[in-house]
Amino acid sequence: MKVVIGGASGLIGKRLVEHLRGRGDEVVALVRRRDPAAPWAQGARLEEWDGKSLGAWCLQLNGADAVVNLAGASVAGKRWSAAWKQEILGSRIDSTFALVLGNETTGQRQWLGVIKFAAIHNRALTPAQIQQNFAAGVGEKYYVLFGVSALTGVSQSYILFQASQYDNYSYLFYQPKFISLDPNAVVPANLPISGIRLGVNGVLAPAGQAYATMSASVGGANYTAANGQLLSTLGTVIPVTLGPANDLFFLSFDQLGSHVHAYVEPTVVVSPPAPDNTPKPDFGVATFERINHSLARITGVPTTNPVVSALYNVSQQSLPAGPLIAAFVPSQQTATSQLANAYCGQLLATPSLRDTFFGGTGLDASLNASASGFFGASGSPNRLLVINALVTNAVGNATPASASAVRGEVDSLLTRIPTLNAGATVSQATIAACTAVLGSAVVTLQ
Repeated sequence: MKVVIGGASGLIGKRLVEHLRGRGDEVVALVRRRDPAAPWAQGARLEEWDGKSLGAWCLQLNGADAVVNLAGASVAGKRWSAAWKQEILGSRIDSTFALVLGNETTGQRQWLGVIKFAAIHNRALTPAQIQQNFAAGVGEKYYVLFGVSALTGVSQSYILFQASQYDNYSYLFYQPKFISLDPNAVVPANLPISGIRLGVNGVLAPAGQAYATMSASVGGANYTAANGQLLSTLGTVIPVTLGPANDLFFLSFDQLGSHVHAYVEPTVVVSPPAPDNTPKPDFGVATFERINHSLARITGVPTTNPVVSALYNVSQQSLPAGPLIAAFVPSQQTATSQLANAYCGQLLATPSLRDTFFGGTGLDASLNASASGFFGASGSPNRLLVINALVTNAVGNATPASASAVRGEVDSLLTRIPTLNAGATVSQATIAACTAVLGSAVVTLQ
């Protein structure tokens, strides 16, 4: 029988060559350097290869009854650094890949096996873990070849992608290259390739066409028989349709060689948005900056006042950012009331501002007096002093209905305060009434 051995010059490879020759088998030894005089090589056919590239040695796979791959960096050759672990793994993957592709040069003996990749672990795995890794689906790496000989005129030419199942819903395609598996093939100096698109099951993929704008010229110094020519370093994700076992892929080109296929972008029909017939409010909410300036203008307290300025900077993000009344939430009302209370407190604490707001010194001597005794019953002069000042300065008389409503609410509030706190002072009751008016909708609505 005919046996092809990759890595035949290694420790195990030499013994295997001698054993097979001893029983009369035809042996093809793939080695990095031919040494016909070596004792172990007597009677074997030596073919040079680098363990990763296709070449003349591929022809020796024709008619082979068995292929044994022993190539790979030595596991005892160096200290196991991260780089050397990668070399051990990569050297075995590259050589196996080269043997698989080489076995397809005639198309008569297609590879029917399943390639499983080696893994190097820093601890022993349990049998269950080994079986789980062996049966892994997502992450398996494949080399997908699309035959293009009929379009390029180059014997056994392919567009080769590295591909893997990215997750349960998509495939990852990356690093496409042009390559011919015929070592004697002649590649034209300037073979144009542009506009590569991936298709699945007869339909171009709706997304992931990263190579649609690609344009390259194959041949010349950019192409080598061993490695082909890389067309793009990009990767792209294609959606799963029927699953890895049933999805069939194809390629479409804007141009490949002398063949041109003008791609027409599909017409996208955009439906006009449905009309919004939702009733819109006639009023909006004052935004944080407008609320701050409104309160300052009503009370006369400047926005730079240390007390109100510090509170505004802290609560600014809690105040309304937009005028939509539908977006107004309780936290914004709370922040508005807190800011109004700060302005009213500074108003009552500043004699000049207090006298201007309330039209005289009527409150000055009674700020610490009992609110119950000072304001008395509804309609008393002292009540009207506070009520009229709040209505005039905060609401105005342009809208009598609003002014009348505010008068009634403030009057009721001044009556209720002593029942809630018998020790409430005139200053406390006035600040409460001021806060209720400045934090209400008559000020914040616009």
